[in-house]
Amino acid sequence: MEEKKKFSARKTFFIFLSIMLSFVFLVCGFNILIDPYFHYHAPLGSKGYLLNADQERYINDGILRHYKYDALIIGNSMIQNFKSSEFDEIFGVNSVKTGFSGASFKEIDQNVRVALKHNKELKTIIRCIDDNKLLDDKDRLSYSAYPTYLYDNNIFNDYKYLLNKDVTKESIKVIMRALFENRSNTGFDSYGYWNDSYKNGKEEVLSTYNRPEINGTQTPFTEEDAEIVRGTINQNVIETAKANPDVTFYLFITPYSILYWDALNRYGTLNKQLAAQKLAIELMLECENIKLFSFFDDTELFCNLDNYKDSGHYIASINSYMLKCMKNGEHILTKENYEEYINNLSMFLNAYDYDAIFAE
Repeated sequence: MEEKKKFSARKTFFIFLSIMLSFVFLVCGFNILIDPYFHYHAPLGSKGYLLNADQERYINDGILRHYKYDALIIGNSMIQNFKSSEFDEIFGVNSVKTGFSGASFKEIDQNVRVALKHNKELKTIIRCIDDNKLLDDKDRLSYSAYPTYLYDNNIFNDYKYLLNKDVTKESIKVIMRALFENRSNTGFDSYGYWNDSYKNGKEEVLSTYNRPEINGTQTPFTEEDAEIVRGTINQNVIETAKANPDVTFYLFITPYSILYWDALNRYGTLNKQLAAQKLAIELMLECENIKLFSFFDDTELFCNLDNYKDSGHYIASINSYMLKCMKNGEHILTKENYEEYINNLSMFLNAYDYDAIFAE
């Protein structure tokens, strides 16, 4: 009798274990098949998959690895209002767009390298060069809660994805949206696009701007600063460009508004920042496959606060304008004109009447 009870207990245990394992394999298989964040493959069809900018660091690696494209727009929030359809039409390419809000030079470069490694058809890259990050350490990563298990090649930590309840919920939603809502996949025009979600204009911009107190001393650009710029640009821009000579990199210095320069002027770091930009330009112009652009020679653009939603972020019409200019070679920096560009910008910014911005 006792032996029958033990046998029955063991049998019950193994039945329960079998059920649990079957459930685990079923969930894993389901999430591999649907794969809402593209960890294993691109979307199965044209319906049901939504690209949510709030989940960009969960989605972007899969896009870069598994989508088919020959051109890429990549950067932080400064590239989110680009429309892939405009890029495709103007440049004659088939592009994707991946924005990493607040990304550092290193994070953007790491993802450029992923794209190049997994897509041999990639020949054209548009990427922002953030002036305000030129003096950041070359290894700085601005995003702490990173889903590293999605970015590495270690299959043993994929359980964090495959047995994730939020992933499972999203897999179910993909099916529901495809079968019952007939919702098309998010396109790259709208992925991360924020232009229609915010107000723009001088009044709105000034309401979000906290003008710093004046620092009476000017901070010099030191050799230590120069080494930081060299490290950041060499490691996170130039090395990748030189390793891929058949790829054309369209890089643009992000045209923050005049309020960005007002803040630097009051901090006493305006000329230091211009010196950092000049050095970065010199370094990037040594790469033949880099086409470098700056729109700070267009004073009407960055002094007009109607082009912005805050002191840094420009509206979508500026992104469209920049695409056309890059294709046409307008506002391009060269070895022959960059010193004149820097000198003109320096004279303009140092003589500018910043107080007039705030006069009623």
